[in-house]
Amino acid sequence: MAGIEQVVTVRYVRELVEEQEKTHREVSDILRQQHPGVQGLSERSVRRYCATNGIRRHDSHLTRGAVDVVVASAAAEVRVHVGATYGRKMMTGHIKHSTGLRLAVNRVGQALKRVNPRQHHERQTSITRHLNPVPYYAQYFGHKLHLDQNEKLIRYGVTEVIAVDGYSSFITATWVMPLKNNITIYRDVFRETILRHGLFDQVRVDHGREFYLVLTVQDHLKELRNNTSRQPYIQTQSKQNHAVERLWVEVNCRTNYPIKRALVQMENDGVIDIEDEVTKFCVSWVAKKVVEVGLSYVVNSWNSHSIPGKGVPLQRRCTNNKAAPVDGNVVPTVEAAVQMFRGDLTQEHFFGGDPLAANISKAFAREREFTKYFPSFKVAFNEIANTNYNPFQDAVLYFLRLTNYLARA
Repeated sequence: MAGIEQVVTVRYVRELVEEQEKTHREVSDILRQQHPGVQGLSERSVRRYCATNGIRRHDSHLTRGAVDVVVASAAAEVRVHVGATYGRKMMTGHIKHSTGLRLAVNRVGQALKRVNPRQHHERQTSITRHLNPVPYYAQYFGHKLHLDQNEKLIRYGVTEVIAVDGYSSFITATWVMPLKNNITIYRDVFRETILRHGLFDQVRVDHGREFYLVLTVQDHLKELRNNTSRQPYIQTQSKQNHAVERLWVEVNCRTNYPIKRALVQMENDGVIDIEDEVTKFCVSWVAKKVVEVGLSYVVNSWNSHSIPGKGVPLQRRCTNNKAAPVDGNVVPTVEAAVQMFRGDLTQEHFFGGDPLAANISKAFAREREFTKYFPSFKVAFNEIANTNYNPFQDAVLYFLRLTNYLARA
């Protein structure tokens, strides 16, 4: 027990057990992961700690039979309206909403298996078929390159693009831009990937128009690939672009959502007016810099972490690399790629309006003064990651005031 008391508070454990409805074993696993090497964090120690401090799940007084009765009744009610589509999480929410009873998600899941095993099997089969209709396979590094964009912060002028190898899950390139753009994605993500790692046999993207320039160049270089018998590119639905979609979960949790909470708070408090063009530009400019810091942390950690059943992306990239080396002079420059493309391309532009865009000296002065006031975007991101939004919010407001001041000067 002494080990737990040294590393956590009663409030934290109460939140895990009562609010997040974690079991004693799950709490033990979480604490061991957060505090490696600390003794006294076993499941038994957690159980004693909870008993001593009066911490218990809301459904702890219910027997398994009682939970089965509640779940069976709720399932019968739900079936009338939506069929047998509700899994454990949706059913837990329905029970809480309709009866006020808070049951642990895992207990509801086990009860659903017991009260109607046939429909439980049907849900599993349906979900598997929907998420992965064809087993994914990549033969080596350089077989499939997945590209995708993330627009969780699009309201604030931040869009992220990632390129990842399907075989190793190694992230080859990333970029953060105000708005998704063909030219930016080609220059800073796709072309950068080719120059650093080689030409991939196949590029996989969704049906977004922002990848048209990438696909044009990939088709242009297709005879230089390692395996020319494969299609040079494939466009699929976004939800089927699994290799990169899974990465966004990591990026959102660790980077996008904390920054979004800080910006939403500013809007709700009336501190910023995101409909104002100058405000839009300033918010985007600062947020983009901070997102770049968070994204770099995620990429470095991801490429070096061990994926169960696969290994470390960085190592897998090196052990089975068949991306075709290409001379840099062969890879079209941005200007050549744009000329090669048959169609109209939107030029790169800011989010919102920068009143100093036409005055280079004032724009330089703004960045110089801002750097004096706010020398490190890492500090802002580190504080946001620990739920302290003030440095980031102060930076946004200072950049906005500085822009307006220099525009009037």
